[in-house]
Amino acid sequence: MFKTKRVMKKTVYLLSVLALTFLYNCSSKGDWSDSDMNACIEDGKEELKLDSQLKMVINMYTDDESQFVTCACEQMEKDFDSYAAADKAMNRSDRVASEEGVKWIEKCFDDQFGE
Repeated sequence: MFKTKRVMKKTVYLLSVLALTFLYNCSSKGDWSDSDMNACIEDGKEELKLDSQLKMVINMYTDDESQFVTCACEQMEKDFDSYAAADKAMNRSDRVASEEGVKWIEKCFDDQFGE
């Protein structure tokens, strides 16, 4: 149970870092601009390089880390009009933001990589 909480904490951290950009492009839920999606994916890949524990967990499900990061960004895209909006939401340090981050990651494990 402790390990699961630690993994979930790491995934929330990853999502928080994924949201660190200041893009002001017009987008809509489910239809981010290419620059928003590319920024999200690139930031996610960079964060993954810094987080060996999360990288190890992801590698238990897939050898394609890029696929996992893309999935996380696609999940965020469903809930936010832009990457900048996701950034603002993920930088909140409340329980709701943490639960949302876990929701996106769980969907990537469940939908994309399964057990």
